[in-house]
Amino acid sequence: MANDKRPKTKVPILILHGWARTMTGDKYYELIKLLQKEGYAVYSPDLPGFGREKLVKNPMTLNDYVFFVRSFLKNRKISKVIVIGHSFGGRIGAVLASQYPKLVEKLIISGSPLIKHKPTIKKRLAFIFAKSGKFVIQSLPDSLQYFFRKLLYRGLGEWDYFTAGELKATMRKIIAYDVAPVLPLIAVPTLVLWGEEDKTVSISDGLEIAKRIKRATFVSIKNAGHRVPYENPTDFAMKVLAFIQ
Repeated sequence: MANDKRPKTKVPILILHGWARTMTGDKYYELIKLLQKEGYAVYSPDLPGFGREKLVKNPMTLNDYVFFVRSFLKNRKISKVIVIGHSFGGRIGAVLASQYPKLVEKLIISGSPLIKHKPTIKKRLAFIFAKSGKFVIQSLPDSLQYFFRKLLYRGLGEWDYFTAGELKATMRKIIAYDVAPVLPLIAVPTLVLWGEEDKTVSISDGLEIAKRIKRATFVSIKNAGHRVPYENPTDFAMKVLAFIQ
């Protein structure tokens, strides 16, 4: 019998976005177009609490987000998917791949804070100042309170928390979940893709993540920072396509 030369259906791609109050799946529009041009169906949903998607409950845990993703795929009858997890989305992708390896064909992790670090001396001092200065700030007029809290949270490196609004309790749950023990359990082929100039999550974290995942490859992108999937979509798509094809 003659071989069937018709092209096989490509495994769809799911992009899980990062954490920012204004973040939505639409942020990855240019990346989506580049991947679609290569014949891939691409999904980039708003995660609960972001964009058009309401919180399922408050607070939500990381496993709640994993369940949301599973339901999203099930509702679309998708039984196998390539996952791109950027920043916060990488946390979800890592847990999803470890728990449901038959669902995840391949995993791409980018700029994801999956390695916990002890607070630096600078950060410890900032937290001490935050506690001691709390009552001083509360004694100020409302307009000045906002200004000084803004300075304080920027200094702590917790700007996302300051702007989180109703997501603050959820953010605490997400940060409390230690993803590092999950990494050795990931059995699917994984690309750890990092911007070399990432100031939010150090490239050293990316290297460490790649070491802890059995079938991981580490690739960096020059002149790119934490927002590489949507600020350098062409370079990002090229690396992803080289990996999945």
